[in-house]
Amino acid sequence: MAEKMRVLIVHTDEQDLIGLEQSLEDCGLSATTTWDAREAIQLLRTMRFDLVVVGDRPPVVSASDLLAVVRSSNGNARCVVLKSDKSFAPACLAQVENRLKRAS
Repeated sequence: MAEKMRVLIVHTDEQDLIGLEQSLEDCGLSATTTWDAREAIQLLRTMRFDLVVVGDRPPVVSASDLLAVVRSSNGNARCVVLKSDKSFAPACLAQVENRLKRAS
């Protein structure tokens, strides 16, 4: 049996966390959730994730800083940034990715 795709969800809204976790697990994925960006950084440094879903306003650490850790710790992981209006934000993600490319 193939290994399940591992997803880390970092979001401050508990209902969103629970809903995303349930939806992803219903699709056969393995979801790990946290509302704390510092905990997310620890998880990223100790575990492998295939996908990281981040709210655009995590407390303490900015989304772009968190994505920089994703790139350095889980370089092959794909990232999705959710806007605060709860819609996917491909333009925001592209902007963050471009910033990270320029920084490296």
